[in-house]
Amino acid sequence: MTPRVRTPRRGLGAAMAGLAAALVVPLAGGAAGAAGQSVPGAATAVERKTEAAVLAQVADDGRATFWLRLDSTADLRQATARAPRDKAERGRAVYRALTEHAEESQAGLVALLEDAGAEYESFWISNSIRVTAGREVLEALATRPEVVAVEAEDVLPARAAEPPAAPEAAGADSGAGANAVGWNITDIRADDVWNDLGVRGEGVVIASLKDGVDHTHPALAASYRGRSATGAVNHNHNWYDPGRVCPTAGTPCDASYNGMATRVAGVLVGDDGAGNQIGVAPGARWIAAAACDATSCYESSLMAAGQWILAPTDLAGRNPRPDLAPDIVNNSWVAPSRAGWYDSVINAWAAAGIFTTYAAMAWDGACGEVYYPGELANSYTVGSYNASGLWYGSARGDGADIKPDITAPGTGIRSSVPGGGYDTYASTYLAAAHASGTVALMWSAAPELKGDLPTTRRLLGDAARDTGDLTCGGTVDDNPTYGEGRLDAYAAVTAAVAARSTD
Repeated sequence: MTPRVRTPRRGLGAAMAGLAAALVVPLAGGAAGAAGQSVPGAATAVERKTEAAVLAQVADDGRATFWLRLDSTADLRQATARAPRDKAERGRAVYRALTEHAEESQAGLVALLEDAGAEYESFWISNSIRVTAGREVLEALATRPEVVAVEAEDVLPARAAEPPAAPEAAGADSGAGANAVGWNITDIRADDVWNDLGVRGEGVVIASLKDGVDHTHPALAASYRGRSATGAVNHNHNWYDPGRVCPTAGTPCDASYNGMATRVAGVLVGDDGAGNQIGVAPGARWIAAAACDATSCYESSLMAAGQWILAPTDLAGRNPRPDLAPDIVNNSWVAPSRAGWYDSVINAWAAAGIFTTYAAMAWDGACGEVYYPGELANSYTVGSYNASGLWYGSARGDGADIKPDITAPGTGIRSSVPGGGYDTYASTYLAAAHASGTVALMWSAAPELKGDLPTTRRLLGDAARDTGDLTCGGTVDDNPTYGEGRLDAYAAVTAAVAARSTD
């Protein structure tokens, strides 16, 4: 199922006109029929299901943009139970289940929207529809039994949960410069994996999801999946910009406010072949989606990007290829309050065997501060430390559901910046990239584990260096400050190889 996108046309269709006339409901006061008679239950249904912000917008402007949440979801357990262990086949099974369910369950709503000439876009990954329409269409939709909620578009601040203070000074933890492996790489022993085990992430693809990447950077160009060995570039199925945040359509850019997107990619895979070994898994390939710009992350763009991750399309949004889905998706965004609408995306990725990493960002270090969607069970959430201990920008969870899952270096991190250069920066987004890169090393060394999320998470936790901080509860082995401890890539990779040999 290719996402349906419909732009408005003039006037209502005949059938829609009749339906709308029967369901016209004043936004204030009771319901009224065509002859001024009360329509029992109509106003109640609209008001009960529709978010106040949507009602206010349509009252003020005559039309609104809103989301229709449907009452059913695809059975991904059944879909994957029949799928073979191969990750590509699992991805296809999940894609089929989601698209077929959305096609069937959205059919009535789509027919109504088509007849009304309304502007809409359907999403199979969440079984929801984004609509821009006036009052009559809104009321007709809200009274449909399969619609459980009508909600406003969520817009997240792109800098959500960034610590309020300036980043730590360059070289704060190591003083590492060009032609030197940074303290962060040696701390997690990724360089030992390269040198002793000969593993650098080959055969694994990591997606970076937030606001793009500078694909021409010397440390990133060669590892971009859209670039061939001869240097030819093909962005189809490798780059996605649903919000049109880049100046040139179809061409990757870094749209972040501080070059964070390119910094994160550098920690994932960066290596210029001339001594700047900044990435944990320099042998892995990367792709990217830009769902945010320098100031905002729109729900619709994040949802579209999440859908693309599961089944990458060409630049025209056609020819979805679930077999080209990445193995890992590294997210560099958080929601300051529980959005809820991304649960379906995270769960679909997990069903398809895609490892999902989020940063445990913090404002004040209070217990129970891990932001959505990092708080979800299917998100692998990473806190950050520096040479002295837990960084103030790392969120602490609580004893009820321990998050973060693990911690990694997050300050004094030398990485790539847009335009071809390098600098040193501090962010828990960078810490999360260390965990994503480590999973790439594990799956490169033990391909049989690719897509096996429970085993991978267990091995990561067991290999971590226990760090006891019981400020927010927990145990030395697993607490809401350090999770299961400090990331140890070498121990995790050797454990993965051992697990492969006994599988």
